[in-house]
Amino acid sequence: MKQIFLVFIMLLIFCFVANALEPAGTITKIIGEPKLKSTTGDWKTATKGKMVYDGDQLQTGANSKIEIVFVDGTALRLNRNSNFTITQTAKLKAGYATKTRLDNGQLWFNRPKGPGQLNLETPVAVAAVKGTQGDLQVGNNGDTTLIVLDGQVEFSSALVAVLVNELQRAIATQKTPPVVDSIKKENLPTWQKELAIEPASKKVTIDYRDGGQTGQIILNYKKK
Repeated sequence: MKQIFLVFIMLLIFCFVANALEPAGTITKIIGEPKLKSTTGDWKTATKGKMVYDGDQLQTGANSKIEIVFVDGTALRLNRNSNFTITQTAKLKAGYATKTRLDNGQLWFNRPKGPGQLNLETPVAVAAVKGTQGDLQVGNNGDTTLIVLDGQVEFSSALVAVLVNELQRAIATQKTPPVVDSIKKENLPTWQKELAIEPASKKVTIDYRDGGQTGQIILNYKKK
């Protein structure tokens, strides 16, 4: 009876460790020498193909940029001088619920349509993203600017929530609620194109080994 109980406990521990090691995504492209810090380690130079996990922090300097693709196909690109954290990636019955935080800097996001949601938190606001492409910028004082390139984003602060549509911009500050206005195509950000990837196949398979665990992540790309 004791042996059966011990085997049961070991199985529970194994399942817990396996789930804890489940990656949130992978680094798919870098420019310069961005930094990566895990929850149990120090800052190290990020490398292409490195898996990222909940709690990981990413930092870019004056000459670096980085791209991450999450397990649900969501792509995020960090511009220069940015500080970013992967807060939580939870698998739902359908899709994923991913929470992240941008403390300062700029990121581009492209989440495929489908179930689930991406939450982009900043010091003053939260952008709830579903099947949307856009740009998020945070100043040193926390002021946040959201630009929607395609789709629609719910943008909220402690004061109010607004819907931001394609070719619209919203700005939120510590003292003022989000204010929405239109933006012309010629004024849209283009920095993210330096990190554009165009795979020959619509499907990319990534093999990984981390902490004794092995597996695959299959990413499906769709051109517009």
